[in-house]
Amino acid sequence: MAQDLVTAGTSEQGTIYYSTTEDGTYTTAIPQGTDAGDYTVWYKVTGDANHCDIAPIEITGVSIGKADFATVSIATVSTKTYTGSAITPTPEDLG
Repeated sequence: MAQDLVTAGTSEQGTIYYSTTEDGTYTTAIPQGTDAGDYTVWYKVTGDANHCDIAPIEITGVSIGKADFATVSIATVSTKTYTGSAITPTPEDLG
């Protein structure tokens, strides 16, 4: 499941753009990640008619932790005797 990597920032003097690489494509969409691990997010601000642009700034320490197991179930199969042919368990064999 995709997760936002940062919380959206705000600026009254321009527009904030985000990327996952310094020289990558910047968009106003919040970058997302799906795998556990560390990420780097870059942002920059394009100023309005009265304000200068701000060069890209790196945000480090962004991470997605590993999820806990929700439920683990292990089925057991009743004992079968090999007859020389493949044996396919049936729902009744599961206990």
